Amino acid sequence: MLPPFEVLVQIGYAAAVSAAALLVTWPWRDRGWPMPVALGLGVLTCHVAAVGFPAPWPVARADRLFHFALLGAALGAVEAAVRVPAVVRWVVRAAACAGCAWALLLPADPLWKFALVGAAAFVAWSAFEWRAARVEGYGGPLVLVVVAGAGGQALAFGNSAFVGQLAGALSAAAVPLVVYTLLRPRTTLARGGVTAFMLAALPLWICGWRLAKLPLESAALLAVAPVATQKRGWLGTLAALLAAAFAAYLSWRANPSDFDPSLGY
Repeated sequence: MLPPFEVLVQIGYAAAVSAAALLVTWPWRDRGWPMPVALGLGVLTCHVAAVGFPAPWPVARADRLFHFALLGAALGAVEAAVRVPAVVRWVVRAAACAGCAWALLLPADPLWKFALVGAAAFVAWSAFEWRAARVEGYGGPLVLVVVAGAGGQALAFGNSAFVGQLAGALSAAAVPLVVYTLLRPRTTLARGGVTAFMLAALPLWICGWRLAKLPLESAALLAVAPVATQKRGWLGTLAALLAAAFAAYLSWRANPSDFDPSLGY
């Protein structure tokens, strides 16, 4: 197990890289793609700092989280930069959710479970995309901060140290986005930011559930908590925090005597 200070430093890399990416891409701020790129780069940096670069297709399912964060950043940037037809976005989203469930569940789990998880991920992602399009300003990114942060604690309670660290990195990488949207209050997470976040976050909750001891109820709450985003940023943040905190509580209740963040994935 890494010392807590070193873990915090690695999570801090995510915030620093995300902030640097937003600063470097400021001349292109109207294009929309800097936010998904910054979010993805932050998570990827923490992953590399923690365990190095993964293989092209790792045997260990938890090591595939890198690939989904990278895919989310790339797809999010394309969605933001190019006017993609709605039907194409829906098809790509469905394929990404199916690929995520396939990579993290099969062949260990039956096909029906793969289908249900893929469908649930698609519904959660689509609902957040729909909600994010109606919310401008800091409310969306602040919800990402609290959901990923509470999700990291839920994963720690479920004996999933590395995956919990990546959730902490996702939360840290979203912090500069809050500042970014305070400077640009008409910005939304739709078409780019949601894709980058969901393809980084959903695999974390699935991994915690199937490879460690994160309860299914906690994983489901964390997946849908971002939908609480509201036009009144503080209200959406509070609602999302309550849902994500309850997910962490359920994880603690399910593992009251087993909590040891040095164990698990």
